[in-house]
Amino acid sequence: MATRFGKWVLTRTGRRLAGTLVLTGAAGSFLGYYLPNTIFLSGYKEVTCLYKSGIEVPVSGQVTSLLDEVMNDLGLSQLEKKISVYTAYGFDIFHAGSTMVTSGGILGVPINFKYSSVEEFDPTNVTVNNKPVAWSTAAGESLKQSFVLSKEAKKFVLAREITSLGTAEPFVYGTLSAGAIGMVYTMASSVNTKLDFYAKPRTIRMFFYGVLSIFGYAFWMLLKDMATVNYEANADRTVADLGEKYAIGGLEFYEKILQRNMALYKLMGSEGEKLYTAYGNDQVLLRTKHMPFTLRRDYMKNRVEEYKKEKGEAPSADEDIQTQKFSLDIDSQTQNTLDINPQTQISPNIDTQTLNTPDSDVPTQSSLDVVDVQTQNTSNADKQIQNCTDAGGTQTQNTLGVDTITETSPDVVTQTQTCSCEDTSTQNCAPTVVPVEENVQN
Repeated sequence: MATRFGKWVLTRTGRRLAGTLVLTGAAGSFLGYYLPNTIFLSGYKEVTCLYKSGIEVPVSGQVTSLLDEVMNDLGLSQLEKKISVYTAYGFDIFHAGSTMVTSGGILGVPINFKYSSVEEFDPTNVTVNNKPVAWSTAAGESLKQSFVLSKEAKKFVLAREITSLGTAEPFVYGTLSAGAIGMVYTMASSVNTKLDFYAKPRTIRMFFYGVLSIFGYAFWMLLKDMATVNYEANADRTVADLGEKYAIGGLEFYEKILQRNMALYKLMGSEGEKLYTAYGNDQVLLRTKHMPFTLRRDYMKNRVEEYKKEKGEAPSADEDIQTQKFSLDIDSQTQNTLDINPQTQISPNIDTQTLNTPDSDVPTQSSLDVVDVQTQNTSNADKQIQNCTDAGGTQTQNTLGVDTITETSPDVVTQTQTCSCEDTSTQNCAPTVVPVEENVQN
């Protein structure tokens, strides 16, 4: 029976039926994305809505007011009627559909959007994996704080979701899915015809179809993930362009998301380690389904700094870039003759003192001549302090030493070359090299 069916598939009628089935599968994969985001959008809303005693939890007036402000800022007030807002289950915002079609879209706002302070948060019915949360622990307290967002952060999230609703994202995903199926079938049909695979053993054809299917599935995953990351990046960029307040809100929001995930990473134990990394990103194996939260946070941080630079404000204290400047003022009109030729490389926060001990028997030379002073500010660089005193005909001992190292960068090696004399008699000092390693954390 199997042999007869296999031979029938190789006939012209069988090939046509196979082509029809592939076309049906491609259309079905497209409809799998299209229907839930258009015709069945109301059913999508019912599944993701938050209920209390069998009744939908209404949207708070605060959220409605923020939504009006965001729509005005985006210049999309005319599209507000095409977006159905409701209270979503869980603590993640949700959207589906598209304002590009007549059915519009839905926007599910989590319950924590009505909180303005930690005191308003009610942890009574909040569970993690259907288990009560240890709110008294450090992770529990961090989780509680991550649920409370400022007005700017809430507006950023609403604007980001509304921007996403203005794209054809779900329909693009459906097209990619259908296209991947059609691509695999076309490639298989072409190879069968050109290499006459129909005349070869069935096991070879099955192996070839399997390899080609894996390739098509991997190609579809790659395209879909790339499209998702691109849509998310464009939404962040569009909202950040609205102004500094939106960028600040975005920075706060992604920091709170990372804080929440890190808290869940600890509270959920081994299950949390499967879902999140220690830094708060989603765990990934072969796919990057979403843009990492750390990258989105860093992008918002850069946008905030750009806005501050445009306004001429000084960098904030928590910036990663720290600039320290040192100046050495030399009066060119003052000539003091003392045969000292120091070549100094000074790192930030290193205090140097020059100690001159003149001998009473030696006539005082009235001028001090500093021949070369080269100062370089470097972090994680080699510092060399070289002091040489020419004592020819003098009994004066001059030393240039590093008195205090108040703060150095890690892995900084300081080499000091000094001229030392055993007594105060006239002699020529030969430099000695003493390596000193400092590993001091700021």
